[in-house]
Amino acid sequence: MQQSYSLERKKIVPNEFLSAIVHELKNPISAILSLAYLLKEELKTIKANNSECNEYIEDINLVATEMDELVHDILDVESAAFSGNFSVDLSKEIDLKNIIKRSIKLNYDYSLKRSIEIKTEISDNIKPIKLDAKRLKQILTNLISNSLKYSPENTKIKITAQSVSNYNREFLEITISDQGFGMTPIQVQTAFTKYKTIENPNSGKVDSFGLGLPIVKQLVELQNGTIEVKSEIKRGTEVTLKFPYQM
Repeated sequence: MQQSYSLERKKIVPNEFLSAIVHELKNPISAILSLAYLLKEELKTIKANNSECNEYIEDINLVATEMDELVHDILDVESAAFSGNFSVDLSKEIDLKNIIKRSIKLNYDYSLKRSIEIKTEISDNIKPIKLDAKRLKQILTNLISNSLKYSPENTKIKITAQSVSNYNREFLEITISDQGFGMTPIQVQTAFTKYKTIENPNSGKVDSFGLGLPIVKQLVELQNGTIEVKSEIKRGTEVTLKFPYQM
């Protein structure tokens, strides 16, 4: 009985800790957004026409908005992961290019810091598809973050998207490949297990509680999709998502 209780505590504590940290971030982000708005309004009042200053304010507002969006995403995913109750909305066609762009932007500072270039190749043959835009952004943001986290500096990450046919069915295929440290088959299996962790060769430490890929897999499957991971030590990892077009 005691062992079972300890295991449950190990599962709960990371969730409580992360939620507390994220909640603490909400107030300063809101303050930044408010101050940027007030500064912009003040410049209008004094009729200042400083384009460089206005550009800085827009940058502050954009970054703070993205931070606020990321915080809400973390809270949303964390809450759903803890309850095991994810919801998806498959009623609207998505703007795939915009979703990929936003997912990259949310990881931009980290990629810049690590000198890792993120390239995209989005095919012109992609047909409209109904997926949950919010969930897809969460999926891609998570996968890009993982690629950055487990890649050495001065490497590249490539994101491709295209429509493919298989067994008389059409799919939207999104692939994220990196030049990272790679994983063994056992490590790939471990990465898809909740609360399991893989050591990061960049730091020699584990950077997360291991919730990333299990949540990604769940979000993909809720949209009738599949996820496949191919990885080779010292050569990198390739993650392929496939979502079927509705018949």
